[in-house]
Amino acid sequence: MKIKIKLIRTAEQATSAQVVASIDLLTEILLRFPIKSLIRFKLVSKDWHYFITNPKFCHLRNPNPNPALGLLLPFPNFRISPLFEYVPFSVQNPTNPPLRKLKFTKDSSRISILKSCNGLLLCSSLRALNHNLKYYVYNPTTKRFTTLPKPDQGTGIRKKICASRSQLMPISKKGCIGMVRCTGLVMGPLSLYFVIDEERLETLPMPPIPDGWEGRSNYYIGESCGHLNFIETFGPQIQFDVYEMKRDYSEWFVKYQVDLSPLVSAFPGMIRSYLNPTNWYYYALSIFCLIQGERYGDSFLVLQIPGKAIRYNLVHKTFEKLHDFEGAEVEDSLRFSWTNGFQHIESLCCV
Repeated sequence: MKIKIKLIRTAEQATSAQVVASIDLLTEILLRFPIKSLIRFKLVSKDWHYFITNPKFCHLRNPNPNPALGLLLPFPNFRISPLFEYVPFSVQNPTNPPLRKLKFTKDSSRISILKSCNGLLLCSSLRALNHNLKYYVYNPTTKRFTTLPKPDQGTGIRKKICASRSQLMPISKKGCIGMVRCTGLVMGPLSLYFVIDEERLETLPMPPIPDGWEGRSNYYIGESCGHLNFIETFGPQIQFDVYEMKRDYSEWFVKYQVDLSPLVSAFPGMIRSYLNPTNWYYYALSIFCLIQGERYGDSFLVLQIPGKAIRYNLVHKTFEKLHDFEGAEVEDSLRFSWTNGFQHIESLCCV
């Protein structure tokens, strides 16, 4: 497809009305292209590069968080030069891995991912190899990154951040548009959220704990498309509730009810038959993430079972295999133990 549009830049070349009309037409055309095409279009000219990377255009292209396309999982035992395995979320239209290894700086071999949020990755140098820690924000879609200012001596980045939209405003000297209301969760005796624009902490209510349960539990907490979800399982459970936080942070409510019995029947290798059914590790199962779809019926869990990643539809109660993990499958064991992975979301967000 050939598009011949020239941005008119001075009053000598055209009237103000013509300039506005030209820009409006270009905006309407470019907003209809996928992000990957827009990345290529930046090479057309300096004008197009400036236009597409402008924060206002980025916000128009994605006024709301995009749904995640896949999951980046760090290979076990790769603490130096970490590699990633990619799990696409669509069987019919799988996406390509955004990266296999971090390569955005000269010392990328000593960089690890701490957190993903709306298409951006928070990365840091590895403490064991570099005591002078550096933090980066990297956009794998645009291949751009920025180095964050060095924290004050003796402090670090310790909150787990889940963002939800209240309003938009510039948050950097470069004029990037971003979230100004975030929820920082500290799991334990107390859970808090931090309202950035008002610079205050508020207490976050916790979901109910079953009566009489005093043992440990497994939990998942994560954000997707502005929704904050929580799952907690006690013992070897395959039936559980999925909670969602109300928009005003006043309480959690049960959004979905899950029964994975049909999944266990389809994949009996999930059962560690040498263990007692009441044993904590009776089922080889973990939750990678919960993804909110653009429509209610599209929301799903991404689960890990031995050798496979499974997509479980939370509304229709159906499931399908997403991915076979690389390497030989080990019976009733999980390849990834202590990770929720990092969501891949296409974004033009400036860094």
